[in-house]
Amino acid sequence: MFAPLNARSHDEVAALLGGLSSAAQARLVGAMQTIERLLGDRAELQVSYVLRSPQPGDLVGSCIGTVLCMPRNTATTSSSRPWSPRS
Repeated sequence: MFAPLNARSHDEVAALLGGLSSAAQARLVGAMQTIERLLGDRAELQVSYVLRSPQPGDLVGSCIGTVLCMPRNTATTSSSRPWSPRS
């Protein structure tokens, strides 16, 4: 499935690099290594997520599975939704 795309990508890169002298290719590789070194030195961003139980109003305009759907303009409170967790 991806073989034709990979082959075209390879051919395009080969054509680009083939037009450069050996010295220019060496400079290009050095520049790419500099980019990798500069960008790779940064620690990867550590993003954490906290999952919590749904709160009143979280699910307005959303669907729970395919059974419980509420239009976005429906004004509800936790007391009017029997499936809401009680605090």
